Parts: sequence; C-alpha cells; structure tokens
Amino acid sequence: MAEYGSLNIKDYVLTEKEKEYLNNMMRLSATPPFKWYEMKNGLYFEFSSWIGVLELERVRIVIKPKFNRGFHDVVDMLLFCEDLPLSYEHATMAAYDSHSLMEMIARLFVKEVEMILNKGIVKEYIVEEDNLTCLRGRVDIRQHLRTNFMTPTKVYCRYDELDTNILENQVIRMALEVVKHFSLTKQTMRQINRLADEFMMIADPYFSYEWPNFSYHRLNQHYEKAHKLAYYIWKQIYVNQLYQFQYRSHYSYLIDMNELFEKFVAKLL
Repeated sequence: MAEYGSLNIKDYVLTEKEKEYLNNMMRLSATPPFKWYEMKNGLYFEFSSWIGVLELERVRIVIKPKFNRGFHDVVDMLLFCEDLPLSYEHATMAAYDSHSLMEMIARLFVKEVEMILNKGIVKEYIVEEDNLTCLRGRVDIRQHLRTNFMTPTKVYCRYDELDTNILENQVIRMALEVVKHFSLTKQTMRQINRLADEFMMIADPYFSYEWPNFSYHRLNQHYEKAHKLAYYIWKQIYVNQLYQFQYRSHYSYLIDMNELFEKFVAKLL
C-alpha cells in the first residue's frame, strides 16, 4: 500500500474495539493518518502522509513511502535528522526485509542499548529517607522527634544513595516495553526480551505525555543515540493508546512523512 493511496478490504467487519482504536488514531494530529469508512462490502481506507504499519485484529496493512517501495530511505532520513551514522542502518539492516519498518527501528535500538550496557549504566545520587536502627547520612531532627518520640531505638535519617532508577534509564526501559508489542522476527524478539529483563532490574518504565529534556555530559553521552531512537518509539504509545490496550495482540507503527521531511530539509539548510 502506497502513501496517499486507498485500500478496500473486502468483507472485513470491524469489532467495537477496532472502531474505537481507529477513531482514536485519527485524532493523533491535525493531519489524521487516514480516513476509514465501513462499506456494505467491506472496509475502505484513504491514507495521508503517514507511513508504516497499521494492524487490526485480522489484517496487517503496510503503508510504504511514495518515493520508493521499501523503508531503508525513510530510516536513512530519520538517522540523518538525528545525527546518527547512516552506516548503522546499513550494517544492521542488511540481512532484514526492507519492507519491515518495525524490524529496522527495533534492530537499531537493540544495537544502541547493548552499547549502553557495554559502556556502563549511568547512576545518580538521590536523597533517600528512612527510619533506621543505625545512623546513616544525617539525622532529620524534626522528623525523628515526630516519628521516634516513643521509640528511642531508631533514628530517622536522610542520606544520598546512588540509584539507576533515573530518567536516562527509565526512557530505555519504556522503549523496550513498547517494542515488545511490535511484530518482529524471533531473533530480534529474543534480544528485546533479554534487554527488557535486564532493564527491569535497573529502572521503572517512563510513561508521560511529555518527552523529557536531557543534558548530555561525559557520564551519560553514550545514551544520546539510544534516546533519539527511543523518542520515535515513545511516540507510538499514543498512536496505539498503550495505556488503554496494553494486552492487545496487534500493534501499529506510523511516522508522519511531512514532519520527517520538514526536519530533513531544515537539517540540509
């Protein structure tokens, strides 16, 4: 299926959940990804500037960019806009189907997450407080008097502790959890599940309607490329209403080519 094209799926009857899903997707932006109509003889779609994969319960629609028949050039544009080396895409995707945008994004992300694990997980000092049996850090006098007035065997302490449950790692954990919903090859899914299990012990997933702003420095600069890819994965939470449909068997991945092309031209200029 081509960008800006139309498609008639004969004898397809939508479930109520699918209707809700499609209606929500049409409200993603000022330019809806598509319009859909229920016809007597099936389901009819008119597509706009969005490309990628649209999945329903019994059908999977691949929407390809109009300038070629695969997704390699789209991924090249994305990497160029985000200052990521184009060689990453060529080296990582050579063995995979050029029509699988989900697979390409997932494989690139896996490569960056593995690099993070090899270089080291970033940690930050956070302030903790607890009612302990021995002194740690400094005593919070006010809270100590409130809490331990009748229990002199404890002391209420405030102390700094190195923690991995910070935004840098929460974003990676979130993206891994989202990618687990993609339709991927068995090899890629095994890698995603392995990395997700590792990050489950490192941080909670980040779920918010706003993307965090990161300041990169010597200690966390090896996260930057993974975060740029994670951003495009994070946007799919709202394409798919992941909060409402976490256990749905189908999952879509869509990119607005108009937005991507604007970024591409701005980068060239």
